Amino acid sequence: MKGAALFETMTRQVDAERESNRAAAAAEGSAIAADARARGSAGRDATLKTTDTEMAMLDERARQKASAEAARADLSMKNDVVLEALSKIQGEIARIAASDAFPGILETLLAQVMEVVEGEEGIVVLAPDKHVDSVRAWLAANGHADTPVDPSSEVATGVAVQDPGRTWRVSNTLHGRYTRAEQQARRVCMTSLFGRSSAEERA
Repeated sequence: MKGAALFETMTRQVDAERESNRAAAAAEGSAIAADARARGSAGRDATLKTTDTEMAMLDERARQKASAEAARADLSMKNDVVLEALSKIQGEIARIAASDAFPGILETLLAQVMEVVEGEEGIVVLAPDKHVDSVRAWLAANGHADTPVDPSSEVATGVAVQDPGRTWRVSNTLHGRYTRAEQQARRVCMTSLFGRSSAEERA
């Protein structure tokens, strides 16, 4: 009898210990699962947050790129329009140089350049081929009859004066005057056609 009772007692203790171990294992498993779920949720939230941030950055980058491309296209279009307008000025200069009004303009340009080089000796005047005779006539009428005049295609829209050794030259042509004022003309044309830029308005 005592052996049976001892066996039953040991059996109950083993069963109790097994149940205790099972409960502890179950509790630990639940804790691990809960921790895994928490970690998974936190990781998912962090991943979503990172993804949202990256998407926002990509959207902003795309917006900036589109804005820059639009600005470049707008500026390119405006420059094309301005260049077309300025090319018409060049055409108008050529038209004036070929017109009947040009000899009078040429005399004014000649008077201006001769005033600049007044006092210089041994000078040579360069004039358009077809206006050499009229330039000589003006020089003779204004006290410079001995000044030689050479035809030159380089001064098709005006005149120039240089020393015989060609170490210096003073030009006074319609084309040269326009070239010196071209940048200002470009700004005026841009403003007239498209208004002031935001940068100019802030200045």
